[in-house]
Amino acid sequence: MGFLVGLPSTTVELANTYAENALAYLKANKIAPTPENYEVAFTYVQGSNAAIVHELDSIIAEKGSINVHDLKRVYGDNAQSDPEVEKLSDIRTQISKQITEVRGTILDIDANTAEYNKSLQTATEQMSSIVDQDSIMAVLANLSSATKLMESQNKLLEEKLHESQQHIDTLNKDLETVKIENLKDSLTTLANRKHFDQFLKSSIEEIKTGELNEFSLLLLDIDHFKKFNDTYGHQVGDQVLKLVAACMKNNVKGQDLAARYGGEEFVVVLPNTGLESAKIVGEHIRKAVMAKEMLKKSTNERLGRITISIGVASWHKNDAAHAIIERADTCLYLAKGLGRNTVVSEEQLAQHKQHVA
Repeated sequence: MGFLVGLPSTTVELANTYAENALAYLKANKIAPTPENYEVAFTYVQGSNAAIVHELDSIIAEKGSINVHDLKRVYGDNAQSDPEVEKLSDIRTQISKQITEVRGTILDIDANTAEYNKSLQTATEQMSSIVDQDSIMAVLANLSSATKLMESQNKLLEEKLHESQQHIDTLNKDLETVKIENLKDSLTTLANRKHFDQFLKSSIEEIKTGELNEFSLLLLDIDHFKKFNDTYGHQVGDQVLKLVAACMKNNVKGQDLAARYGGEEFVVVLPNTGLESAKIVGEHIRKAVMAKEMLKKSTNERLGRITISIGVASWHKNDAAHAIIERADTCLYLAKGLGRNTVVSEEQLAQHKQHVA
């Protein structure tokens, strides 16, 4: 099973940069660019899988370089182990076990009921033919004994059913936890790309059904992230990603969705929010990020301030998901061209095109 993360759809140039850096990484370490080796190298330079980055950095820190055997091991570790799949498999096994146990318990209850019904039938038949008091007392004694036995057995079986119900409730909670984890980016704890794709699709459907009046989209990119990452290392780079994520969380409402789109790119979906209001949200996030000064945790060394560029687009009638993303992406590209650390909306984009023309 592969683990290459989908590319951010900002520019072909960005994708080419990742590809060139991946090949350069393999060449520098004298490793053949096989599909498996290239996949690991690409994921490493993209910085989209913290586990791979950490493993490769640890190997280089220890040995000074990396070889094909190290890369194959990293590929094997990450390609074959999928915590989510393992969790789901374990839960599925436990649910199957509980179903088997419940089925067995119900069969036992049915057997007890059938046996008790047999005792009742026998008592009925005996009562029709006896006339003396002692015989009647004997039938009642047997019936009382059968009743107590059934009550005792059924009580134990009911306790088993109750325990099974509690276990099933726990498994349901575990499934919900796995579902949430499946929609969360492990590094930043924001929603992940999968969650964003689902949310954007549902937002468009809600527009069509009248549940939403409008929505807007922010596409964010960290300025000069690769240079910062290369200068200070991936651990500091992870700090930067977490910082931006925290600023996003602090500046969106409960109905909004803030997500990591891929690499150093982020996205925010703002339901029932027009273009100008969305731009204001973008400005709040931009200023919040710029206000934070980065410190290297291990040394408290001051690393300067981080800035972000943001493109803002709003939904247009008959928009498909890719259309609004592409407009926000074009606005983001213009924000980069205007010097970075700025927010550009599609209204400003239109004005810029008129000015250039």
